[in-house]
Amino acid sequence: MAKPSYGSRDWFISARLDLLESTRALQSINMAAETAHALATRWAELDTTLRFALLTSTVTNYGRPFVNRQTDTGVRRYKLKRIASEAGFDVVLHRHLLQLRHKLVAHSDEDFNDARIHAQAAVISKDGGEPFKIVAEIGARSTALWLLKDEETAERWRAHVVAAAFGAGKDARSLLEDYFAAARTHPDSCPLLDVDGKEEKLAQFRAELSAGETVSVPLPEMPLSHL
Repeated sequence: MAKPSYGSRDWFISARLDLLESTRALQSINMAAETAHALATRWAELDTTLRFALLTSTVTNYGRPFVNRQTDTGVRRYKLKRIASEAGFDVVLHRHLLQLRHKLVAHSDEDFNDARIHAQAAVISKDGGEPFKIVAEIGARSTALWLLKDEETAERWRAHVVAAAFGAGKDARSLLEDYFAAARTHPDSCPLLDVDGKEEKLAQFRAELSAGETVSVPLPEMPLSHL
């Protein structure tokens, strides 16, 4: 399918979806960076319960943007290529974190989260007769993601997720700047500038653009405070 012409109505619709996708990814990866940073820098003072909570929060928030989700326009997910070139980004660790998310944290995959029943028996005999077995114990156990093995591993996680957050921030800012530039040069095509039929407000906005004033493109659906 051919890409829509820059500044056309279809271009704005497509660019808006990319911008919102990037903003959601930035928010989620930023949350992962916060918890990964806390886990690494406060390692010695955290008890095992808090380490576990920070670990699972990091994995869950980090993996969220990279999971396919169904939308009105089809299946979407944040593309790895948007952040993979950021300095400090570890592609191998990225894949590992997604595997943890898919197999152990968000889901319970039997290949990873192994559960087994075990039994112990005692062999006894009475008055020198034929020995026989009795069940002494039966139990069940399950493998689970609990803790990172050491502080060094936590620091490696922190460095990678922080790099991913920087990359996502650059990506979101770039898309926002492109959208804003297109809105300045093609205001008639930008859906966000349809001001409910209030032509005087739209005319004022166009006049400000023509005068070179610095204005903000109204994006009420986006939490931009962290950009």
